[in-house]
Amino acid sequence: MTDLAAALVLVTGEPFTRLREPGWSWLLEGERVDHTITCAIVDVGHIVKTHALAADDLDLARAAVEKTYTAAPYDEVARLDLIQVAAVTGHSELAERHLVDGIFNRTDDDYGPIDLPERTADIVKQRGWDRPPNRKRG
Repeated sequence: MTDLAAALVLVTGEPFTRLREPGWSWLLEGERVDHTITCAIVDVGHIVKTHALAADDLDLARAAVEKTYTAAPYDEVARLDLIQVAAVTGHSELAERHLVDGIFNRTDDDYGPIDLPERTADIVKQRGWDRPPNRKRG
């Protein structure tokens, strides 16, 4: 776990977003290494967050989800982990804002909010996040 947490310290943003002008086109050929690395960061962050919460290490959990979200701000797991840690650490207003803006009301185009993926809907229901009284959807 120490090595996984140390690996997250190396994350500074979305992978391959600071590429020099010539020389990056190989990323678009064959396997998408940029996508693989982003998924790996999300997986490592999720594992570290889960372990940290089980060990009641809220600082480590917060650091893990912040790094993960920095690397993959559009990833569903990264969003849900960020919301969970915000809620657990007493930042309920922040958790609610991320839940409403990033999960319930997010759009991927110019149309209205998208339907929740099945896994996300299950997690939202399991954690009771579908019941806050003043939430507006759509």
